[in-house]
Amino acid sequence: MARASKPTPSSGIEGRLKKAGTSWEKALWAKSDPEEKKRPPDDKVNSKLKRAVYKIVRDCIKADLVHVLKESVEFQFGDKSQVKPSPSNAENPFYWGLTAVCGTDEKLARSNKSRFSQELIYAHLHDVPPELLIGFIYQIGSSDDIGRRLKDGEFESWRGNLPAAVTAKKPTCVKDPLAPVSKASQADLEL
Repeated sequence: MARASKPTPSSGIEGRLKKAGTSWEKALWAKSDPEEKKRPPDDKVNSKLKRAVYKIVRDCIKADLVHVLKESVEFQFGDKSQVKPSPSNAENPFYWGLTAVCGTDEKLARSNKSRFSQELIYAHLHDVPPELLIGFIYQIGSSDDIGRRLKDGEFESWRGNLPAAVTAKKPTCVKDPLAPVSKASQADLEL
């Protein structure tokens, strides 16, 4: 009599990826609904996608199962010509999570996958809880700002130093907008 195989730690992740993909595909139909534009940012289709992928990938990172994301993509798209990440995206687990959930560029444009994955890795580096993710992204400003900050190794003042592996440059702090005005800035204002 054959023994039932034990579930692997990755089987739960793969199920969650599939469930997130199914939910997102269903929600895409609602995106054309005129009411979608009236929804608050936290309740929009792409925001729900970002939050779902963010939760799954963070769990993969914590459980040292990031390889499951790449394996899932490779299993879905055996032909690697369908998934060609840039060098920076190839190192970003959130890119692989988005690709595992959304599939090829037909469903979610490559530029959006890249942009979303940068937003998610920046939030992860700041240890933003999933329920605050969309607000954090909106507070930073544009995706271009996030991409620039990642490239330059900048971080939010309340976070502390980013891990050295994130950037070859020495991280710099983005000035807190609520911080008191420096004496040099004060002198400039008085002119």
